[in-house]
Amino acid sequence: MEEIETVLAKSGMADDLAMVYIETPANPTNELADIELCAEVARGHSKTGRKVILAVDNTFLGPLCNTRSNTAPIWSSTRQRST
Repeated sequence: MEEIETVLAKSGMADDLAMVYIETPANPTNELADIELCAEVARGHSKTGRKVILAVDNTFLGPLCNTRSNTAPIWSSTRQRST
């Protein structure tokens, strides 16, 4: 977490942060991102009247291998639920 906060502080983007975007597993390294930690960063930078969104791209992992987190609702732009 300290590493992420340091990068944000050095970049000057911390006050204007609107979205935290992660790709897990990362392409091409296949490293897994800590979704809970990224959600904590997003919540920590949310302000009254403005929420920081957490976007997770898990294209290569797929829904069968990725468990749903209890931190926020999940919406898929590629997999639409039939009604």
